[in-house]
Amino acid sequence: MRPMRSAIILLAVSLAAAETGSAQEPALVGGAILTPKVNVRNGPGEPIFQLKIDPGISGYDYGVIYGYTTSGAYITFAAFYPNPYPPASHRPLNVLGYGLSLYDRPGTVSIDEIVIFATDGNIITYNAAQIAALLGSATFTEINNGTSDVTPPQFGTGEILTPTVSLYGTSPYFAARLAVSDDLSGVGYATLQLSRRNQTPLYAESSLEAPVTGGRVIISADLAHTTAQIGTYTITAIQICDYVGNCANTTARADIVKAFGTIKFKVTR
Repeated sequence: MRPMRSAIILLAVSLAAAETGSAQEPALVGGAILTPKVNVRNGPGEPIFQLKIDPGISGYDYGVIYGYTTSGAYITFAAFYPNPYPPASHRPLNVLGYGLSLYDRPGTVSIDEIVIFATDGNIITYNAAQIAALLGSATFTEINNGTSDVTPPQFGTGEILTPTVSLYGTSPYFAARLAVSDDLSGVGYATLQLSRRNQTPLYAESSLEAPVTGGRVIISADLAHTTAQIGTYTITAIQICDYVGNCANTTARADIVKAFGTIKFKVTR
């Protein structure tokens, strides 16, 4: 009976494939960028993508569109999900993007990657050249008739809040506080590079729920979930980026010392 059951299952799958013309895995088969020009000051102020997706035999759970903003920041532009009905339809799926800002500089936005996550666990990826071939273009023009944010944020002074971190203690966290400011869109995140001789650098990051135009932010790292080792670490780089992707970076020791005073901290057992 088992061979008969297997044969029936295989026949059913074959018939389904023949009926839909689909392969096993989902595939992007066509579409377009419906908004070749997006004015961020006119609703909806975001790109609209039209995707024609063959769900295949396995189907897919969701997909993601990635790309570069006009300032060069790499962001998620949109997430999309299957049409609820009919599941095997190639009916175009219109997807409203997100991630643009009133403060973006005008220019060309590039779609770099589209990823489809199949329900069988496989991941199907399309690069910029494939996207351009399937959608007719992998770019759109962003228009901004208002005030663009083209100035990187600034950072002031701060302090290391954890001069000693017990790696196996109850609170194995490195933390520092730093004054930051930005004139328009606000600071989106801040990162510190933490280095120890002959070791791969670690990174501490801020956790900002909304952009900060001015204030003191906490930058931290859970060292217990990194490759941190016992010894002395030094802050060797600072990066502060605003919401639209303008960044202030420094690896100059003098700048980092000016910001934090003491730039070393110890990791103990």
